[in-house]
Amino acid sequence: MLSELPVFLLAAGKSFLFVLATLLPILNPAATAPIFLGLTEGAAESTRAQLARRIARNMLGLMAGSMLVGSYVLDFFGISLPIVRVGGA
Repeated sequence: MLSELPVFLLAAGKSFLFVLATLLPILNPAATAPIFLGLTEGAAESTRAQLARRIARNMLGLMAGSMLVGSYVLDFFGISLPIVRVGGA
């Protein structure tokens, strides 16, 4: 049982990095930073920091949820992962 834990952690880490590498070009933080600054123009620095932390926490939850539930959603709709890869290319 204990020998399976490092394998699970390695697989989870690889999956997390895969999801991050997949979402990063879509989210494009370099392009969205000016939008965030423009929308929070009159806000105090503490408010901006709080919003940034909240956004980061929500994105982490979205990535974790995609990792854990994504394959089940694809199975529910009868979509295979290779089809998603072709559609995303």
